[in-house]
Amino acid sequence: MINTALSRFNEDMRFTISEKLTQRTISELKKELDIVEQSLNDWKKKLDSRAFGKIKDNNITYEEWREIYISHGWVEISAHNCCYDPQGITFENGLGKLKSNKENDNADEQYFASYELDISYLDIWKAWSRYHQKWRLRIDKLALETFNMGRVTQTNFTRLEDALLVTLGLSPSVVGTKGFENFSLEEKLFKTNKVNYKNYNGFAFEISSNLYSNDGYGHIEWYLKSRKEYTLIERIGTRGQPSQFNDRLSSQKFLKWAYENKYIEQIIKAVNPDGNNIRIN
Repeated sequence: MINTALSRFNEDMRFTISEKLTQRTISELKKELDIVEQSLNDWKKKLDSRAFGKIKDNNITYEEWREIYISHGWVEISAHNCCYDPQGITFENGLGKLKSNKENDNADEQYFASYELDISYLDIWKAWSRYHQKWRLRIDKLALETFNMGRVTQTNFTRLEDALLVTLGLSPSVVGTKGFENFSLEEKLFKTNKVNYKNYNGFAFEISSNLYSNDGYGHIEWYLKSRKEYTLIERIGTRGQPSQFNDRLSSQKFLKWAYENKYIEQIIKAVNPDGNNIRIN
């Protein structure tokens, strides 16, 4: 292998990346996807524990939902769209409280159910499921994509996302293709609205999916944004002034930096005595 550090950067160079870098990044992304799957499974468990596992779609009416709980001995409080289990909650002077002295975080969920809350678990689980599926397909595609830097080398300015993919050993050619339409770290494709509900005492609460709880980013988007490469690339585009960054940077500045810092390697072609070109990395 020819040591690329011996040659100086010039605009006519052609570049590639190390397969080891690609493999390492894909492995790390899969680990992050496992964390997403854990959250997905947690929401599925919550959903399956509601209405005795009878909620299969969000077309279930309040009346249908109420009858499920009543058939299991629960009591309805129609004013708050909720039901409670009299074996776990008792009312004194119009105020409900848990019978058990050993209150815990799950006690309310064990003995109390809100229609709005139960339905929200289904919507939240669906959002996490779609997010997980989207990134599973993306990671699989990134692992198989032939490396092509055309989106960087053939333009004067490069999107931060494209530059970041390059530094991670991933091909920016996936951007704009199926699964990566309008790809951006800022995207919130599966955002759900917060849901308001009341408990058995009429106290108001709200629940959200927490899908974009990492300072407004999804888990994997936040992982990518937290990479040191992201910060370094941003500095190239802002000269140390992030407030002026517009998500694009000079392609030549980026390529020179990436080459000098060994994120990319020069493609060197040698010529056989018979005149055929041979690619040497």
